This record gives sequence, C-alpha cells and structure tokens, in this order.
Amino acid sequence: MEENPTEEKYDITKIPTKEAPVKFDADLYEGQRAPISEVEIKKVKDYYPKRKVKDEVTGEMVEKQVYDPESTETKLVVELTTAPLKKMTKDDNGYPKMTDDILTITDKDGNSKPFMVREQFNIQTEDDGTPYISKHPKAALWKYMCKINAKTLEEIKGKLGTITLVPSKKEGDDRRFLSLAK
Repeated sequence: MEENPTEEKYDITKIPTKEAPVKFDADLYEGQRAPISEVEIKKVKDYYPKRKVKDEVTGEMVEKQVYDPESTETKLVVELTTAPLKKMTKDDNGYPKMTDDILTITDKDGNSKPFMVREQFNIQTEDDGTPYISKHPKAALWKYMCKINAKTLEEIKGKLGTITLVPSKKEGDDRRFLSLAK
C-alpha cells in the first residue's frame, strides 16, 4: 500500500487520555443532605409495559413486564426535587465544606441554571387510573417515605434527603450521578 505524503503519522503510544472538564466534584456530595422542595406526580414513558408472553417453563401465555424501547405506553411516577444545591469545596483537612454559593450548570444553549437532584419513584394505580401509595414491603416509595418519616406525599416536602452517587447503567460508562438515597 502506498503512503500518502499529506497524511500525518502519530505515535499511538504517546497519545494522552484526558478527562472531560469537571464542573464540580460529585464525590463531595456523597452523604450530604438537601431539603426536598418539590413533590410532583408526573406521567412518563413506560419502557417496561406488561405484555402477553410465552412462559419458558410451562409454555402458557402469561402477562409479564418486558423491556420495549419503542413503547408508547405511559405510567405515573412521583418525582422528588431537592432545593438548589450549594457548592462544595474541601477544607484545610480535606473534608467536604459547603459554601454559600449555589451550584449552577450550563445547559446546551449556554444558559446557567441551579443544579437540583431529582428522583422518580413508581406509584401504583387502580384499574380506573387513580394513583395510590402501595405499602408492599418492596414498594420503593413507601420504603423511602418511612425512612424520612413521612406518612403522606405532602409531608415529604421540606424533609431532608440524603444524596448518594449512582453509577451509570450503561456498560463501559464510568460516570456517576447524584441521586437521593433510597
């Protein structure tokens, strides 16, 4: 194969790896507490709708939740939003220290807005579509409400939520995201 004289040659052993510019150190927020300022019930896309599928063991048709990225079905969720987070730095001893400044992020249009943590919990619905809070032992919303000592959705507002870091669900992605500890 002929070499093209206009092509540059690079030594692949000397190409550096660089991290993306970090706007804030997410590790500093692990375990910090923030007041929950908003509680909303929203309708979102349901990527795990119930479908009739053939049971692998019995061969009968059963209704199961199946992942469908092109689903048009919706479900109700309760979305909790914290108050805007304050900037965190390290003190002289290396411990996290909260400043008085609000942490802001810049969106793709270049607008600056306060950074808040959002968490969504599934909420059950009656056959007629009326939402209710399930007290089932595996119900994440009820577990969270008990954890922060709230009996109703209105009582969640103003309670302190603990921030935790959650790894990305995408394979090969080493990013971590701020979330409310469930």
